[in-house]
Amino acid sequence: MNRKYGIGGSDVAAIMGLSPWKSAVDVYLEKINPQADFSDNKILARGRRLEQYILQEYAEHHEVELDTNQSFLQDKELPYLIGHVDAWIKGENVLVEAKSVSGNPANWHDGIPIYYLTQVAHYAAITDCERVDVPVLFDRWTYG
Repeated sequence: MNRKYGIGGSDVAAIMGLSPWKSAVDVYLEKINPQADFSDNKILARGRRLEQYILQEYAEHHEVELDTNQSFLQDKELPYLIGHVDAWIKGENVLVEAKSVSGNPANWHDGIPIYYLTQVAHYAAITDCERVDVPVLFDRWTYG
């Protein structure tokens, strides 16, 4: 499914006015623009490359096997709610959503920041999973 034809996990915080990166209007304009570019910028591209490392570390630490061959998901009752999850724990109804972030780990002291929490709540809703685990790599391994 093309991201243009539905509301994905990364759209939710913006729609709710909780994203530090884009607004609800930005999401709307992306969805109606036939030439909208959904390709990653350098930071997002690095984060996607790091997902595999984060998932591998998670699997080893928790002694689980992950299924990372995921396709787009679509809610059965509300087909415009879509998403792409990073992994499922094999044999369990548990999603794993890897994050690589910059900044101080203390920013996560009170839990998952709201803009990521809305994303994983969206995935939990459309998959009816038991829970979503969110392993995090801090500082994004920024190179100078």
